[in-house]
Amino acid sequence: MKDVQAHLRHASITTTGNIYVQEIPETVRAAVNATTNEILGLENERKRQESQKHRNKISRIVPQLRLPMPPKLLV
Repeated sequence: MKDVQAHLRHASITTTGNIYVQEIPETVRAAVNATTNEILGLENERKRQESQKHRNKISRIVPQLRLPMPPKLLV
C-alpha cells in the first residue's frame, strides 16, 4: 500500500487506506472459499475425512458392527 500511496502522492497512508481499502463481508469470503475448495477438490476430501471419522465413531460405539468396504471396480 506504501507504493500506491507514493504513486498517488498521498501525504498520509491513512488517506490511501480510507479511499482504496474496504472490508470484505464474511458472506463473500465464504462464497470465495467454497468455490476455491470445489475447484481444488478440497471439499470432497473434507467430506471423505468427515465420513471416515463418522465410521470410526460408529465402530467404537458398536465394535461388532463391520461396515462393508465398497466393491472394487474393475477397469
